[in-house]
Amino acid sequence: MSTKFLKTHYRRGASILTPEQIEEIRCLKNKISVYIIVRDYHINKNRVSDIWDNSERLQQSGGTKPKEKSRSKSVHISELPTTQIPPLGPIQPIPVNLESSDINKEELYMLYEKIVERNIKNMANVKNILEK
Repeated sequence: MSTKFLKTHYRRGASILTPEQIEEIRCLKNKISVYIIVRDYHINKNRVSDIWDNSERLQQSGGTKPKEKSRSKSVHISELPTTQIPPLGPIQPIPVNLESSDINKEELYMLYEKIVERNIKNMANVKNILEK
């Protein structure tokens, strides 16, 4: 029966330990806490117990191979002639009509008042519905 790959190897991102470090961890059994070993060697506590039980899995090499670039036919797009954009002239401020801005302020205030009245009515309706 085949064994799953993950059961025979540690995951790719796991810290790779040298044989000397593994022997150190074996020597530290019953001398210091597992959590100190986990902290110092950046490994999982299950891996520490595997090392102590001499049932450690194989380590994966952390290197990855870059994918080969597939050779595809390059597509040449015919370049369209670019048109020249005329330079902008001097920037002139936009004239503002002060009378219209006053009217807009008055209209905005009236709209605000209508919204406030509508909100007060809606809140009263909600209170009536909740009281029923």
